[in-house]
Amino acid sequence: MALLQTIPVQTSTPTAIYNTLKNSLLNLLPLTPSSPRLALTLLRYFTSNRDVLQQTSSVLLPTDTTLSYITKSTTSETVLSSLRLNLQSLISSTTLSDTSSTLRLINLSLLNLSNLQSLSVPFTPPIPPNISPPLPLLLTRQTLSITFSLSPPLKIILDPYTSPLACGNILDLTHRKFYDNLSIKTTSGSVVFGDFLEGFIEPTTAKLRTIPYELYSGGRLSYDNPFDVEPDFSFKEKHFVGVGKNSGGLVSSEFFVSRGGEGERI
Repeated sequence: MALLQTIPVQTSTPTAIYNTLKNSLLNLLPLTPSSPRLALTLLRYFTSNRDVLQQTSSVLLPTDTTLSYITKSTTSETVLSSLRLNLQSLISSTTLSDTSSTLRLINLSLLNLSNLQSLSVPFTPPIPPNISPPLPLLLTRQTLSITFSLSPPLKIILDPYTSPLACGNILDLTHRKFYDNLSIKTTSGSVVFGDFLEGFIEPTTAKLRTIPYELYSGGRLSYDNPFDVEPDFSFKEKHFVGVGKNSGGLVSSEFFVSRGGEGERI
């Protein structure tokens, strides 16, 4: 939940509306007798501000093409509809005192909010200029499903605001079917996906693809922090996705999902 609480970029959008919605969502837990009333108030607040959210999440940016603007407008409407359904469902889950469903709906609603705000600004990550060859780069959040050997499909949210190169790399390798039917392994604090010997070999260079280690700390993304700097998000929380790095600080293809408790930094 910690990642989804983060509005990744400061924008000219009505931040107060986003913050009110976010804080109201977080205040629904732990459940109390007043939670259903708070959920209803939250839905009414969203409804009264829906037009503002729609206008600011589908604004035409200088970097937008006609096609990307049309796509953005359609996406904005889809996300707003999804958010409304989630907020309506929260009234039922809080009335039934269903903590599990309420938590799931809160997370989905937080993701909706983050996706809405990400539509309103151009995102230009501070990629080092000396990266060669050009690497896949992700600029918007995406949900991805990967199938591994002897394991149910894994669904993850790729978050480029904290690691645009690592997310672009995982998305690209998934589309190339690199991970299909690879095995998984477990460590004391995480489940590692894509257990392989070398990694991905670039067809154009016949060399191992590596990307620099990305660190999101202090609310900013950088590529030059020492390894002893603590990231903003701890892998001691369950279900966080991270990438493996070698002794030289480079990332290839392996990634992991934290199990919580003893979560380790890999």
